[in-house]
Amino acid sequence: MEQQLCRTAFLGRRKHFGDGLEKPSYGQLSSCWIASLLCLSLMLTGCADDVTPQATHFPIIISDLVPQQPEAAITEVNRDELQALVTTSQRPVLVEFSVLSGCYRCDDMRSPIRQKALELQQDADIVRIDFNMNQKLAREVGATVCPSYVVYSEGRVASVRTWPTSADFVADDVAAAVNRVSDSEGSDTSKPQGVQ
Repeated sequence: MEQQLCRTAFLGRRKHFGDGLEKPSYGQLSSCWIASLLCLSLMLTGCADDVTPQATHFPIIISDLVPQQPEAAITEVNRDELQALVTTSQRPVLVEFSVLSGCYRCDDMRSPIRQKALELQQDADIVRIDFNMNQKLAREVGATVCPSYVVYSEGRVASVRTWPTSADFVADDVAAAVNRVSDSEGSDTSKPQGVQ
């Protein structure tokens, strides 16, 4: 009884029939919902008259402002494929020890490395190996944290960079290995060690 009184009082209509109140009609309830939604929208948006275009704020998405740079696709290899590549390649080999998901460091480095890889692919072979699946190999070459970047040159580890680092530092390591290979061409080199 009290609930009916509140409903009809809210709508501003009281109709007495004996001791009870008449139940509001469907039309009265739908207009109540419309009025409630209108009040809610006014509370959320406000009704100020002094809104100017300069005062209107829209969310800015940084990735929309920065032009997307092209990225190279990097092939994922396993330990055996890496062994074959390192021992047979005449060029330096850059190996990224990383994981594809669940590592914010790998996520942060993925795009910059792939952008640099476009330039580096002219002078070096670039592959990726799963850090978690190859932890023994990672420890053997000095890749202690993911992501790590190992440059092989002439079958041996030429340099190792672990996070925190930058794509530019990794590119410098590859360039140094390329220079060493070009300097040593024609001279006798020792037998390659390969992946242990």
